[in-house]
Amino acid sequence: DLEQSFSAMKRCLKPNGLMVHNTVNYFIPYEPHFKTILFPFFPKLTEFFKPTLKKFSLWNGLNFITTSRLKRICQANNLGLEFKKDRLQKTFLRLDNDPEFAERQKHFIPIYKILKLTRLIKIIDKIPIALTTPLTFTIRKIDIN
Repeated sequence: DLEQSFSAMKRCLKPNGLMVHNTVNYFIPYEPHFKTILFPFFPKLTEFFKPTLKKFSLWNGLNFITTSRLKRICQANNLGLEFKKDRLQKTFLRLDNDPEFAERQKHFIPIYKILKLTRLIKIIDKIPIALTTPLTFTIRKIDIN
């Protein structure tokens, strides 16, 4: 349970303590671990079209996190939330210098080549965080004293 997990993590933090997380943004209808397109807005329905997903514990444990869900959870727990803005750009750049990653995510190489050719890769970090993946974010316990 994601909400209970954040509440428990908050109890472990000292005032102004900091957590750093990295995850997929499931607002983007793509699951990188399974390299599959997700049913938009209802990703759990994807298993209806790909029933073999149900046999994987990783699939069954996914929380389908989005930026809006994170914001709600943090607000409810009085936690500060800050997203890193360069993750999508760095993920694309990783295609150049991580051969194993490039092999796993090879279907993104044509998109990356277009972004490089048009130089849009230099400004990709201007895309709103809610529309990018992966997400790297920090959560801070707000000292209310």
